[in-house]
Amino acid sequence: MQEPQPTYSNSNKSAKVDSDQFSNFNTDFDLGLFIYVFKKNLLWVILVIGISILGSFLYLRDTSPIYQSDAIIQIEKSNKANQMLNVDDYYETNDISAEIELLKSNLIAKNAIRQLPLQVSYFNKGQFLDFELYRSAPFKVEVFSKDNTLNSTRVEIKFLNGQDGVIEWGSDDNRNEKQIKFGDFVQLPFATIKVNVTNFSVIEENINSVNSTGYYFVINNINALSRELMSKVNVVILNPSAKTVSISVQENNSLKAKEEVIQLIEEFKL
Repeated sequence: MQEPQPTYSNSNKSAKVDSDQFSNFNTDFDLGLFIYVFKKNLLWVILVIGISILGSFLYLRDTSPIYQSDAIIQIEKSNKANQMLNVDDYYETNDISAEIELLKSNLIAKNAIRQLPLQVSYFNKGQFLDFELYRSAPFKVEVFSKDNTLNSTRVEIKFLNGQDGVIEWGSDDNRNEKQIKFGDFVQLPFATIKVNVTNFSVIEENINSVNSTGYYFVINNINALSRELMSKVNVVILNPSAKTVSISVQENNSLKAKEEVIQLIEEFKL
């Protein structure tokens, strides 16, 4: 009778091969050589890590935070958008492209800006970044008359005390300076303004701080502001059947972004 031949499973062979490879790895790995190579290149390792940390710090220091405000609205089909955009609509359809274009239009942006306190923008100068003080500036500038052709104009302001100050404007090679009294009319070549201090304690604290920063304000041009706002508005159709869209605005000030979205929707619904 023929004796049965022994058989070997593939799993046993595979396990033996893996065991041999692991054994070879342990045999080939030289810890001393690894430490030697690591020490030899330690300077490069430290340099790469240092450059990465420095780059991250500079990026965070020189980059203003971006805030986004979103809202979802349902658009009702009407002839208002077609009339304002001068588009004929002979047939009733579910197409809301005209309404979307109206929502992103310069007309809606300009009307929204007129309803917000954006005739003058206020800023706090930092060591590396400037921060907009939307609805939080410790002083207020009223503009009574200005040149309609005037571009957005930056005016530096220094507070000598609670009653007196100095304003500066113009380019670096053509700098103009004028002493003012807060609460009095100030006649400038391009506008008539009045500066009122609303919270001098905040200003005084800023002036007396170790890293003292200054203030400036910008008398805005509404056409330039509307173009800027249009570039920041993003409208996305979420559900064409339900006629729902998402509208969002990105700004460096969270409250400003929120109020711009709200006002754009209000102007669109009027």
